[in-house]
Amino acid sequence: MIKSISSITDISVINQNNENDILSFSKIEFDDNALGSGGFGSVHNVQTIDGVSKSEFVLKIFTDEAHKQHAYDVVKILHDKLKKHQEKTKTPTYHDIPELLGLPFLVFKGYDAISDKHCVAFLMYNLEKLNYEDYGSDTASLEDYKSLSIPDKLYLGYQLAKTIDFLHQIEFIHADLSENSLWFNAKRVQLAIIDYDSGFHFDTQGKPTTVGKVGHWIGRRFRNIIGQKNDSSDLTTLDRLYEEYWVLANATFEVIFGVMPFFFLSDTDDNTKQSYLKEFEWPNIDYASPLLNKQNTQQHQTIISFIEQLENAGVKELITAFKTVFNKGYKNESKRLTAKQWKDLLLDLNKSVDNIPLIKSFSSNKTTINRKNEDVIFSFDLHKFNALYINNILIPIHQKEISLPIEDEAKITFRAVNDFQVVEDFIEIKAIKVDPQILKFEASNYYRDSLSPINLNWSVENAKDVVLSEMQTSFPISSNTDVEPLTKTTYKLTANGFFDEIITKELTVDVIVPIIKSFKWEVNLSEGIDNVDLKWETEEAQSIQIIPDVRSNRPSGLAHVPINKETTFKLIAKGLFSEVEKEITAHPFPVPIVKQIFAEAPKIEINANIDFSESNLPKELFAISNVQFTNNVSFNNLEIDSTELKNTLEFPKFEDENTLINKFSKKKITLSDVYDSILNTIQNRLNK
Repeated sequence: MIKSISSITDISVINQNNENDILSFSKIEFDDNALGSGGFGSVHNVQTIDGVSKSEFVLKIFTDEAHKQHAYDVVKILHDKLKKHQEKTKTPTYHDIPELLGLPFLVFKGYDAISDKHCVAFLMYNLEKLNYEDYGSDTASLEDYKSLSIPDKLYLGYQLAKTIDFLHQIEFIHADLSENSLWFNAKRVQLAIIDYDSGFHFDTQGKPTTVGKVGHWIGRRFRNIIGQKNDSSDLTTLDRLYEEYWVLANATFEVIFGVMPFFFLSDTDDNTKQSYLKEFEWPNIDYASPLLNKQNTQQHQTIISFIEQLENAGVKELITAFKTVFNKGYKNESKRLTAKQWKDLLLDLNKSVDNIPLIKSFSSNKTTINRKNEDVIFSFDLHKFNALYINNILIPIHQKEISLPIEDEAKITFRAVNDFQVVEDFIEIKAIKVDPQILKFEASNYYRDSLSPINLNWSVENAKDVVLSEMQTSFPISSNTDVEPLTKTTYKLTANGFFDEIITKELTVDVIVPIIKSFKWEVNLSEGIDNVDLKWETEEAQSIQIIPDVRSNRPSGLAHVPINKETTFKLIAKGLFSEVEKEITAHPFPVPIVKQIFAEAPKIEINANIDFSESNLPKELFAISNVQFTNNVSFNNLEIDSTELKNTLEFPKFEDENTLINKFSKKKITLSDVYDSILNTIQNRLNK
C-alpha cells in the first residue's frame, strides 16, 4: 500500500550534492511495508516526492509522542552546525565527511491522512542502493568486508574514529553507536554511520532522555542501566562521553580485526569480564580456563598471532592502546582513549601504509571531438576517497560516470581527495578541426518581377548550421528557404563551423520598381485660358494615381484638367512591391499685371512766355509770382522724385513677357511715348 505525508512544515535541510538538491516539497509518497522498525518509528522506501520518482531515498517516520520532538530537535541542531562547518570548507557535508552519509539530509513535520497522525520524518539516502551493507544485520554475509586487507580495515577504523571525534568537536554525542549503526561499502572502502536521533547536543540541550540500546560494544555501567532499567538521570555529560569512548574502542577493534575484543569468553556478561580481567591480561587466556569459550580457541590463537605480527610490523602503539583500554579502561573510565586520540593514532598508521585514494581506472568513451561542446562520457573506478572532481566539477555521490561538454582540445583532470592525499589523473582530448565550406549558394531568380517568392538554396560542408541574414533562426547545412524581398536585397549566408569558425557568401536579388519617365503640363488655349493638359509616361507600374481631380489610372496617358489658379499635381506610380511619386505645379494662362515699375523719370524744365494782356484769365493770375509749377509727376499714385534722375535710362525687365501684346499689337510702346503723353496732358490743361 502506498501512503503519503502532506501538510509539510518546519523543514530543515543540508546540501546533498549541489546538483538537483531537494530543498523542500509539499507531498511525499512511501511504501507502507516497513524496511525496519523500532521502538520510536519505522523506515520505508520512498516512492515519489511531489509526483517525481525518488526511489533512491528512504523515509524514517516517528510517531511516538515522547521521542519525535527530541528526534526533530537533535537533527535540526546538527544541521545548523553542519551548515556552519560547510561555510568554512565550501564542500557539501557528504563529500567532506562521507561517513555522515547515513545522516538524514532533510527533517520535517507532516500529516499522514490515512493513519490520521501527525509525525516527524527524516529523508535520507537508501544506503543499500548505494552498495552499502548493514554490518549489524542478521542476514548480512559481509563477505566483501571480510576480504578487505588490513590497510583497508585500518582505513575504515580511522573513518569511524575521526567521525566520532568530529561530532564530539561540535559538542554532539551519538549515544546509539552499535553494530546496527554501521554500514560498509567494501568496494569503495567506506563506512557510514546512521541513527542520530537518540543523540545529544551537550552545548544546547538539557539532559538527554535516551541511553542507547544493549549491544556487543556497550560498557558495563550502561549495560546495567539499560538491562535493569535503572534511572539514568544522574549520568553526566562526561559519563556519556566515557561510554562513547568505550563503544568506540570496541567498534574500532572489531572493524580492524573482525571480532569483538572479548569474543573468546564464555558469554558477554559483565561478571564474566570482571572475573577474566582479575585473572588475565587481555587478550591472553589459559585455554584450560572455564572462562574460555572452547569453540573459539582456534580463532583466539589466530588473533593472538595476528596481534603479534602487527606489533612486530610497527603497529605496536595501536596494540598498546587496545590493551590499555580493554584492561584498565574497563573499570577506570579515565583510561579510555578519546575519539581524538584514536583518530590521531589511526591517522599516523594510515599514512604509514599509504592509504591514499586509489584510482583503479579513469577512461573516456572518446579521445577526440569533432565539434565544440561535444559530450564526452568519463568513467572511473576507485576507492578510499572523500570527494571526486573532474575539471573541478564535484561528482555526485557514488556516480560511476559523468558526461561533460568539451569546448576544445583539453587536458581533462580527474582528482580524488581523502584525508591523506590528493591524487590526480588526466585524459587528453584532441579537437579535430576542419574549416567549413560553402559549396553552393544560389537563388531561383535574381530579379523578382512577380509576386512569387524567390527560393534561396545552399549546400555547406563541415558546419553545424547556417544563418541567413535578416532571419532569426538557423538552418541545416543543406537546405533552402523562400524569401520575398520588397527592395533590392543582398543576402548573406553564414556557415558556422564546429569550433565557431565562420565563413560567409553573399548574393543579391533585385526587385522590379516603377519608374516615372515624364510628367508634364501645358495650357490648352483651345479650351480657354483656365485649364491645362497633364501628360505622363511610366514603366513597370501596375497603376497610377494623380491627385487632385484626375480619375485616370493608366500607366501612361493624358488628362485635361480645368484650373483657375496655380495648382500642384502629384503623380503616384504603383508597382508590385513599391511606389514612386512626382509633383509638378501648373497655372492657367497668365494675365499680365504690372505690379511695380522701377524707372527713373526724366528732368522736365518748361519755359513759356505767356501774354496775359488780352487773356480772360482771372486777375489773380496776373501776378506771376502766384503761378507755381512742380516737377513731381505721379504715376498711379506713385511719386517719382525728378531731382534724383540719372543721365541714362534703362527699360525695366519684367519677369513675365506679355505675350498678348506681342500677339495682337504691332506698335512698340516705349518710355518716350509715356513722356510725350504726359507733356500733351500738361499742355492741354494750360491751354484751357
